[in-house]
Amino acid sequence: MKEKLKKMLKALWSKPVLAAVIIALAGALGYEMSADDADRLACLFRAAGC
Repeated sequence: MKEKLKKMLKALWSKPVLAAVIIALAGALGYEMSADDADRLACLFRAAGC
């Protein structure tokens, strides 16, 4: 069970997921952001796999 949870967390902590979250948060705050900008911000997280 522990390994399954680790795999799920690792999948959620990936670059595409972080980029989507960043775009959603930016949109909610009223900012416009391109996918490239969100990818760059997602790469700031070491575990995102950039």
